[in-house]
This record gives sequence, C-alpha cells and structure tokens, in this order.
Amino acid sequence: MRIDKIFILSSFLLLTACSSHTNDYQDLQKAISTQNSSEYKAYDSKMSYCRGLRVREVNQVDDSYFNSLTDAQKSKVLGILLFKASERCYAYEEAQYFKFVIRTNDADGMKILKLASFAPQQTEASKAIIDSLDSKEVERLSTTEQFSTPFDIIYLLDKLGL
Repeated sequence: MRIDKIFILSSFLLLTACSSHTNDYQDLQKAISTQNSSEYKAYDSKMSYCRGLRVREVNQVDDSYFNSLTDAQKSKVLGILLFKASERCYAYEEAQYFKFVIRTNDADGMKILKLASFAPQQTEASKAIIDSLDSKEVERLSTTEQFSTPFDIIYLLDKLGL
C-alpha cells in the first residue's frame, strides 16, 4: 500500500511539473526513450535509487521551529524537504547528464532538460504559505540527519496527523 502511495505521489509531482503544457508529458516520454548515453543511464539509475529511498520512515520531528508551524506550513515544509533531499541525492549524476546534453546539443536531452527545469505551478495560497516560512530554518532542517536523504512523506504526514 505504501509503495502505491509513493508511486501516486511521484506521478503527481511529475504531472504537476508538466501540467502547463498538454503534450509535454508525451514529449518527455519520447525523449527519455531515445536516451542511450552512459551519462543518462547513470542519471536514470541514480534517480531510481533515490526514489527507492523514499520508503525510509521518519517517525517524528523533534525540532522547535518545525513544531511551531501550522499544519499547512508543516505539510509544505515536508514537501520542500523531500524535494531538496531527492535533488541532493542525484545532483551529481544530473549535472553530468546535463553537461553531456549541452556539449552534444542532443535535441531529446534538451527536451528533458527543459521540462526538468520547469517549476511546478502553485496556487496563491501555496505561495503565501511558502512566503511565511523562514528559508534559513527550512535549509537547516534539510541538512539534518532526518531529512538529508529522501524519506516516506506519506508515512510521516500520517504519523503527524497532517
């Protein structure tokens, strides 16, 4: 059941990133299917590994800043922490792949680079929550042992009653 939730959440995040363009998801799938370089294979392998880490359970958060937040802020912070941990996990391989794409001017790789660079669209309410957060505190939390690697956000949200 937990794997299904993770897959659904991951799929939702990808679709959200591609939602502003109707054919982008199909273009992305086509572009990915043509990638054969060792750089892409390393990037894809590392992303799969990092997604696999999302089964790591965090049972509680003992942090005064985090505990002072509203439920909506806590949920948003956890999403940001998961995003940062995931990006940190595959950052080196992503950079190597994107360098390869830029050096070779690979058209399909450029599509992947372009789509991966889109920021997800956010509602005004979501932007307001993000703006209310202390970015230094969120960054500090992202470097703690609990949140420096990907984790099971659904499990933690359930544990915290969010």
